[in-house]
Amino acid sequence: MIILSIDPGTEYSGAVIVSTGEYPPTIWDIWPTVCNKEMLYIIKHYKNTGPMIIEMPEGRGQIAGQSTFETCFWAGRFCDAFQANELPVYRVYRRNVKMHLTGMTSTKDANVSAAIRELYEPSGGGARPEVGTKAQPGPLFGMSKDAWAALGAAITWQRIGGELVE
Repeated sequence: MIILSIDPGTEYSGAVIVSTGEYPPTIWDIWPTVCNKEMLYIIKHYKNTGPMIIEMPEGRGQIAGQSTFETCFWAGRFCDAFQANELPVYRVYRRNVKMHLTGMTSTKDANVSAAIRELYEPSGGGARPEVGTKAQPGPLFGMSKDAWAALGAAITWQRIGGELVE
């Protein structure tokens, strides 16, 4: 199954398109940082039959800043735009991604991306052969910024599921 997975942000979001036929999923396309208005355009014109996975922020009993609310606003817009295509949307919470990939909810983003790299074959060149280099790309070549979180959400959804957005 081909899915679109998004890590929404306040102004920019990251996304990946992956095939979940095997674990870890095969990456087809990567958008590490896309302006949210452009992301809406991508979503509205998405021509696939698979679902969208969106990583959702959640309340953790702490004070939330304006950026959290802005991220939630964009996540809602992305969900509405995708559902207009009559395709399902699933939300995956960041704490579930962290727990699934690292076994801890208090871990940092660098630990999550390291856990993702461990899932992929180190077949490229350079210091991180899972990512590789331009001359010797690995299976994660092109991954950067918010695309890591989007891939983490896709991997987590593939293994433990998510909450259907209705």
